[in-house]
Amino acid sequence: MPVNILQINVGRSRAAHDLVLATALRENIDIALVSEPNKALAKKSEWITDAKGDASILFINKHIKISNQKKLKGCVRIDTNKMNIYSCYISPNIPINEYKETTDAIMQDVMDQGKEAVIAGDFNAKSPLWGAPLTDERGNYLTDWVATLDLTIHNNGNPTFERGVSKSHIDITMTTNRIAAKVKDWETMDEETMSQHKYIKFHISTMIGEKRQWNKKPYLDKATFRKIVERELKNDSTPTVDNYLSIIASAQRSATMTRKGKVEVQPYWWNDEISQKKADCNAMRRRITRNHRKSPDASTTIMEEQLKQLRRELQKMIRKSKREQWRELCRKLEEDIWGDGYQITRRHLKIIGMPCQLEDNEKIKMVEILFPDRDDQWKRGPLVPNPPPFTKEELDRAISKIKIGKSRAQII
Repeated sequence: MPVNILQINVGRSRAAHDLVLATALRENIDIALVSEPNKALAKKSEWITDAKGDASILFINKHIKISNQKKLKGCVRIDTNKMNIYSCYISPNIPINEYKETTDAIMQDVMDQGKEAVIAGDFNAKSPLWGAPLTDERGNYLTDWVATLDLTIHNNGNPTFERGVSKSHIDITMTTNRIAAKVKDWETMDEETMSQHKYIKFHISTMIGEKRQWNKKPYLDKATFRKIVERELKNDSTPTVDNYLSIIASAQRSATMTRKGKVEVQPYWWNDEISQKKADCNAMRRRITRNHRKSPDASTTIMEEQLKQLRRELQKMIRKSKREQWRELCRKLEEDIWGDGYQITRRHLKIIGMPCQLEDNEKIKMVEILFPDRDDQWKRGPLVPNPPPFTKEELDRAISKIKIGKSRAQII
């Protein structure tokens, strides 16, 4: 089963951060690599984030086995049984010396690990090697490391960042040489991200986890069940107990369905209005792109303002939907304390960071270290023959140390 990966810089935007999960679920993504995540949202337990909150990794496919995770300067790394995956971000505002130090830390770790690796993120560097028309000092320095480690660049020349007529190629996907041939279908997605960066999507044709098992068990469509019951009761205003049970049984049979293949999953706040507004943003973006290709004029400026307005409306709709869902959850909690609110709380208490799954040989090694097989480890100390009895003074001192509220008579 290939591993599907989504890469994006969300620019700290809460709305852009929210859309990452919605897009990942729709596109059947296993791992999302996010630069400049929203710091508040990235603190949630399912995100793995570096110390400064500049780079994050989100696992959608929980079957992927992780043996270790490490926070480095400018990136976060997770280790799987087949490869290491790096999510990176280096700010364009830092001095060149600091840029080199951060790049050195990332690439030196790749070298020290000696393992196949995927290195992806916003490096804010320019070079024709990944599609930029010009080269800057940062690009030259990063290119030297690419040559040193024999890395493969997977960018196809399409810009990954757009702001008006300005375009650049600063989001890069690199892999070590042996795994490069397994990277397929690298592309920049032409859709609204609520960020100035584009989604990058690709997959790796290697197994680093178990295949997803989609639930194909029968399930009850509650909305259909309710409609059938209401319709039948409306026709029979005074049903007997037997009739009532018959209506329930018939409605259950009619409303029971079987899931086939992948079930469409979206975040709890997603609705038809948000979906339509996002589609409007996509359509406007494409119109602007087509206009730029021809000859930008006054209509382009008008359309860009319209796109900004659509984005603001989409952002407000997401916030409004989240508030409404929160109020509904609180209302349900008053009715049933063991309902959705309880289940959500349990999930968050259960997951503290991404659990590390050890291989069998690593488990055996850990047990040997914790419980060494040594005969002299558990030898008893010398026994004192006939220990002297305690005195009355020693007993009085012991009683005086008992906490207030304890009965001395019970002790004596």
